[in-house]
Amino acid sequence: MRNESASAWRDSLRERKAELQRELGSALMREALDMVDDMKAAIGEAGPLADSIKLLTAATGYAAVRIVAGGTTTTKTVAHPGFGKAERYDYSNAEEFGTRHEPARPFFWSTIRKRKNQREAAIRATLQEVFAS
Repeated sequence: MRNESASAWRDSLRERKAELQRELGSALMREALDMVDDMKAAIGEAGPLADSIKLLTAATGYAAVRIVAGGTTTTKTVAHPGFGKAERYDYSNAEEFGTRHEPARPFFWSTIRKRKNQREAAIRATLQEVFAS
């Protein structure tokens, strides 16, 4: 009798864990997709920088998403007159942080900070939903 109840309890925990992973994964994916949309809106124009913002997922067994911006489509060769050879530079960094000559036009980290409360609320609601059932 005792082993049966322990076994049932372990099975229940496994089911709850799987449900939690599934539901949290869905909630995080929705939040990440909204952040990508907000980042693109913050840029304010279509083009290589907006197109470079992507959502990556990982098959890790737990909820994992990653948002990236920049890369090959936003990397240019920049010549520095009087300083030798040209260098490759990803202008998504210049947009986000600014340069000596151009002010920052943040789109990435500002969006992540702005949506922090929504992310936390979505996670809390998901946890309450799963543990209430």
